[in-house]
Amino acid sequence: TSLVIAPLMVIFVLFQRQFIESFAKSGLK
Repeated sequence: TSLVIAPLMVIFVLFQRQFIESFAKSGLK
């Protein structure tokens, strides 16, 4: 199961980081 959870966690972290960056650029001006 860890072989499935690991890439999902990586994808989730990358997506979350990109979402936070775009939100910071658009929302905190």
